[in-house]
Amino acid sequence: MPLTPKAFQTLLVLVENQGRLVEKDELLKKVWPDTFVEEATLAQNVFTLRKQLGDDRSDAQYIETVPKRGYRFVAPVRLIGTAQPALPETTEPGLYRRGSVWIAAAVLGATLAVGGFYLARRIDRPRHRAMLAVLPVQNLTGTNDRAYLTDGLTEEIITQLGAMDPSRLGVIARTSSMAYKDTNKTVDQISHELKVDYILEASLRESGTRTRVTAQLIDAGDQGRIWSQDYDAPSGDIVAVEDEIGRAVATQVHLELQPQARQRLDRRRGENPESHDLYLQARYYWNTRTRDGLDKGLNLFYRAAEKDPTNARAFAGVADSYNMMMFYGYSPGAGTLLQAKAAAQKAIELDDSLAEGHAALAYMDFMWLWEWPAAEKEFRRALELNQNYVSAHQWFALYLSAMGRDAEALEQVNAARALDPLSLIVRAAAGMTAYHARKYDEAIAECKSALAVNPDFAPAHTVLGHAYVQKRMFPEASAEYQKVLSLSGGTVPAYLADLGYLYGVSGKPADAMAVLTKLHDLRRQLPFVGFTTEALVYAGLNHKEMAIAYLEKAGEQNDANLIWARSDPRWQMISSDPRLSALLPPATAAHVR
Repeated sequence: MPLTPKAFQTLLVLVENQGRLVEKDELLKKVWPDTFVEEATLAQNVFTLRKQLGDDRSDAQYIETVPKRGYRFVAPVRLIGTAQPALPETTEPGLYRRGSVWIAAAVLGATLAVGGFYLARRIDRPRHRAMLAVLPVQNLTGTNDRAYLTDGLTEEIITQLGAMDPSRLGVIARTSSMAYKDTNKTVDQISHELKVDYILEASLRESGTRTRVTAQLIDAGDQGRIWSQDYDAPSGDIVAVEDEIGRAVATQVHLELQPQARQRLDRRRGENPESHDLYLQARYYWNTRTRDGLDKGLNLFYRAAEKDPTNARAFAGVADSYNMMMFYGYSPGAGTLLQAKAAAQKAIELDDSLAEGHAALAYMDFMWLWEWPAAEKEFRRALELNQNYVSAHQWFALYLSAMGRDAEALEQVNAARALDPLSLIVRAAAGMTAYHARKYDEAIAECKSALAVNPDFAPAHTVLGHAYVQKRMFPEASAEYQKVLSLSGGTVPAYLADLGYLYGVSGKPADAMAVLTKLHDLRRQLPFVGFTTEALVYAGLNHKEMAIAYLEKAGEQNDANLIWARSDPRWQMISSDPRLSALLPPATAAHVR
C-alpha cells in the first residue's frame, strides 16, 4: 500500500515530536497549511499509517490515539546515519528538515519489513456478543450552556444502539462512558478498561442556526477507523442525527435491526424537536440525583410531555423522577406514588416496547406497592426488550436479593457490571447482594473497590459498615457509619438507625437509646420517617417485642425498608416470627431462605 504525500507528512510530524501529544489542530495546520480539511481526513491518514506500520494493540504500538485531542508517536526514534535512502514520492518537497526525513524514512522502512506479518495477524473478533463504548460527545460549541446537549446526545446514542440488537451488541452504559469526559487516555487504554471491541467518538459544533455532528467508529483491536460521517441539522432538532448514527453503526458492525427497534426509530422521526430538547435537558438534571436536580428534571420531563403528548420517554422520565425522589426521601406520600404509576403506565401505553417504562413500573411495584409478582413480570419484560438497560439489571438484582434468591441476584449484578464497569452504584449493589447472601468478605471487597475511586461514596460506606457488623468488627463498622453521617449532615434517619443498631449489638445500650430519642425528635421535624428505623435499633438491643411492634407500624405505612426484613442478616432474630410473615406479601415468604 503506497503512502500518499500527506500521509507521509503526517508520519513525519509525529516522528519529529516523538513522545509528545500532537493536537489535531497542530497536525492539520502543519500538513495542510493552506487548505481547510475535516478531521476525518486526518483520521484516515493515521488509519493508513497504522496499517502500514502493523500497529496492533496486542503488540508494540507506534501511533497512540488520545481521544478528542490528537496523536502521539510512542516508538523509539533514532538517527541512523548520513546515507540518503530513496524518499517516498512527493510533489511537495522542502517542507521539513532533511534530518527529520531520514528519521521518518528509517522508521517507516524498518517497520514495513514486518508490516505484512502484523497485518496478517489482525485480532480475531471474539465470538461472543460484541461490546461497544460511546465516548462522551465533545462539545465544540464554545459554550458550557450546551453541555446538556452533548451529554444528552451521548446518552441518546447509547440508548439507541443498546436497543438495536441487544443479543449481539452490548453497549457500555452512560455512567462508565461519562467517566472518560475530557480524558487524556488513549483509545487503547479505554478499550482495555471497558473490555470493548468498538469505540464510537463524536463531536458537536454549531454555526448560526445549524448543528454539525461528526462521528467515527473505531475498531479497538487495531485502532483503525471503520467509518466516519458528518451530519448537519437545524439547531434544536437532532433526533434524525441520533437515529442516522445508530443506523450507520448498526450497518458497520453487521447488526440486524430488530422489528421493535426499527419501529422505534421510525416513530422517533416524528418526535417534536422542542419536546426532545426538553427531554435531553431533563435527563441531564435527573442524572445529578440531587434534590434540586431531580426537581428540575421532573419539571422539564413534564414540559416535554406537554409539548408532545405522544413522547413516551418523557412520561417514563416523570416516573423515574418520582421513583428517585421517593428513594432519597425527597417526596414521600401516596400522591407522589399515584403520579409515578400513572406516568409509567402512560409511557407503556404509548410505547409498549420502551424498556424504561416497564422498568420504572417494576421498580415502584417492588419498592412502594409491594406487588411483587407484577414487579418481576415487568422487570423481565424490560430486560426482554433491552438487555443493555443497566438500571433494569441493577433494580432486578435488588428485587431478587430481597426475595432471598441470591444466585439469580448475582447474575443480574454481573450483567450490570459488564455493561457499566465503572459505576460506583453498581459496585455498591454488588456489595449489597453479597452481604444479603452472607458473603461478607466479598461485600467488603466490592465496597472497598468503589471507595478507592470515590472515598466519599456513601452507599459503599453503608454496606461496608453492615458487613463489618456481621464480622463483629465493631470499631471498623462505627467508623463507616460515622463517615456516612458526616457526609449526609447527620440527620438521615436510616443512617442513624444503622448506628443505633451497632450500638445495641456491641453492648452500648445507652448510646442506642440516645439514637432512639433522636429518631423520635426527627419524626416531629421531617415529613416522613419510616418506623423500620426504630425497629432496627430495638433489634440491635435484642428487644424483640418492641422491634415487632414498630415493624407492624412500618407495614401500615408500606415503609420500603421493611422489604429487607426477610433477607437482611440484622433481622435474623425475628425473621422466622409469623407476625413478620403476616406483614409481607406471599411472594417474599415463598422465596426466602
